[in-house]
Amino acid sequence: MTKTARIGRQHIVLGTQADNRITISNSYINGVSDYSATCDGYHYWGIYLTGSSDMVTMKGNYIYHTSGRSPKVQGNTLLHAVNNYWYDNSGHAFEIGSGAYVVAEGNVFQNVKVIAESPISGKLFTSPDASTNKVCSSYLGHTCQVNGFGSSGTFSKADTDFLSNFKGKNVASASAYNTVVSSVNANAGQVNPTLAAPHRPGHNESQLPDGMPFPSPDQLREIERRAHGTLPNTPLPNNISWLGIVNLQWVAFNENFEMSFFNSLLHNVTNNVPGYEIPDEEDGKNEEDAEDAEDRDMVIRSLTAILAQEELHGLGANMALQHFNVSPILPCRYHYPVSDFNSAIVLAANFTDIVLGTLQDVVERFAVAGDVNFTRLFGSVIGNEGEQEGWFRVLQDKNPSELPFLTTSVLDFAFSLVYNAFVVEGSCPNVDEIPLQRFPPLAILTPPANRTQIIQVSFRPHRRMEEQHLWMTYINQQNLPIVESINVISTENRAVVADVLFPYEQFLMNGLTIAAVTNSSGPFRNADDVARHTVAGPGVIIVN
Repeated sequence: MTKTARIGRQHIVLGTQADNRITISNSYINGVSDYSATCDGYHYWGIYLTGSSDMVTMKGNYIYHTSGRSPKVQGNTLLHAVNNYWYDNSGHAFEIGSGAYVVAEGNVFQNVKVIAESPISGKLFTSPDASTNKVCSSYLGHTCQVNGFGSSGTFSKADTDFLSNFKGKNVASASAYNTVVSSVNANAGQVNPTLAAPHRPGHNESQLPDGMPFPSPDQLREIERRAHGTLPNTPLPNNISWLGIVNLQWVAFNENFEMSFFNSLLHNVTNNVPGYEIPDEEDGKNEEDAEDAEDRDMVIRSLTAILAQEELHGLGANMALQHFNVSPILPCRYHYPVSDFNSAIVLAANFTDIVLGTLQDVVERFAVAGDVNFTRLFGSVIGNEGEQEGWFRVLQDKNPSELPFLTTSVLDFAFSLVYNAFVVEGSCPNVDEIPLQRFPPLAILTPPANRTQIIQVSFRPHRRMEEQHLWMTYINQQNLPIVESINVISTENRAVVADVLFPYEQFLMNGLTIAAVTNSSGPFRNADDVARHTVAGPGVIIVN
């Protein structure tokens, strides 16, 4: 049992010498990478099984966000891959070379583009159907289980002449594929909670109020009073999926940032920091000043409630992580590119727009992974964030409701945006525990208005421009992503400046638009598909 992440080369490698019997079980291979060989954030060198005359069992593992060689098998290696869960592979899972002998049964392949790379030089039995699978009984001691597939490539080969190599060996049992996701989610990569690192209250928390992220009972009661409500007291489930854990980690990370931002904004308004002054009642000399005094009181009351509500959101996420024996996400240090009240409200509206889009992704991921206990809870959080966004828009003299169907987003985009724009580099104690992609930033140099126009953008891709073809992809409302060609103006010092069309009128691109530089022109099915091909982003565009 192991959990690996952000590895420089191979996550698991057996070397070239004989190891004989090897078991890789209940492990979590997290392939999220900032510098992947395939330049898409997916780790390529996953599991390397190229020893000499090894018999390897892979059972109960979670192989996530890889792009190839997960595993690569050759060198007279006999592999039994049983009850594993491959999720989100942008390239291929198996690479089966000469001298490889592979039985794959009872596995689940979800969003795996190519399950086995061609050509297959070794031998492969994919347990294709119940009738064919009976042949396993004579050699493995049980009828092989069919595999399960979702949005994945084909996987059907029935070489049987090597199955005798399993005869007389201690072969792992196999469960039906429909039990795998829940089992792997509950067990892969789990550590003994008594070995987990202890909390360090007081560490790097100076930008958060009220003892957050670990308030005392008295502090919690005061937070709840200011929030006008309490933490939910309904019991949490006993189990949660890995997708659910990542959801909670992102929520905790994002709420730490929001707590810091609103704490700073409230402090500045309350203390009349230059640029944040709003006249109070004692300063009122006429009817207009009296209205300003009411505005100031309303602003302070509203920010006080918003801050406390965000504290409860963040505390709830971290408490849930601890419930599932996962380390809470500690706060970073932050900086904000604003210097007055109006610009702070614009910024708050922009990142809340992103949050509203990303919480759609959170709820869908909970539902897809079977964590239905969390969907209603986070549906209520969407409503709370929407109320905040309406107020931020009214303060800008905009309609409180932005769109009939709000723009969607994904966790990788929201994570990248906050990290790139607001986090002080190197200040996060455990951000690397969050298995999300951090894309290079994308700057919108000429923010568009409500008309079709050419805009200018800037970004710095990991690879040189001449090594790849790039496009701009827009996500707006609940519509299919829009792809436009990029016209590169300059590439000085690997910083790319480019012109690109913003087709406002053709698609009525009001509200939030998420822009991403992609290494494919699509067509893209949804925001997740865009994220898989993103080279830089997200850029944030708000029209109306």
